Amino acid sequence: MGLMPPRPSAMLLAWSVVLLAMLHAAGMRVMLLSLVVVALSMLVARARCLGLLRRSRWLLLATFLAFGWMTPGMPVAGLPGATGDGLYLAMEQTARLAISIAMTAMLLARFDFPHLISALRGVASPLRGLGLDIDRGVLRLALVLEEFDRPRRDGGDARGWSLLDESTVTGEGIESIHVATNRWGVADACLLLAAVGIAYAVSR
Repeated sequence: MGLMPPRPSAMLLAWSVVLLAMLHAAGMRVMLLSLVVVALSMLVARARCLGLLRRSRWLLLATFLAFGWMTPGMPVAGLPGATGDGLYLAMEQTARLAISIAMTAMLLARFDFPHLISALRGVASPLRGLGLDIDRGVLRLALVLEEFDRPRRDGGDARGWSLLDESTVTGEGIESIHVATNRWGVADACLLLAAVGIAYAVSR
């Protein structure tokens, strides 16, 4: 019997650990990381990465302008209103946002809808101990992510979030979804250890 592949929830946890470590980086490190991650995302999920970057272009621009032109510091010659400290922070925050977008593109490329549900459900399962109904919340979040990615795949309107209707958010019309519930195994542990190792290397 061969080694079972990692569970979707283990993949999502590993993805989260690596993402958080990269977002914790600062300065030139986070800027270089953004170039590497975006390039990797373009290799493995080019269409999704381009689509998400295109739909997030105003957010990227607003982030850069907000930090670059609203942070106190030494003025920059040739850029009225901008400061040196502000532009440095603007590049940092824009790099973090680009990393998040590129990582999300790779995540959506890896998971189909049932796997996305399984991953979110597995990660949120400890919340059952607090008496929360995680299934409803997980389904709604997965539907929103799936719908946000749909304009690129179906050739529809690219406005994304503005087109979400009540049936999308509530899951109305969905009769059943098969979700795998295999136990954690060696592959899951190895993947998480690898993620922790990558996170440690990135955050050093």
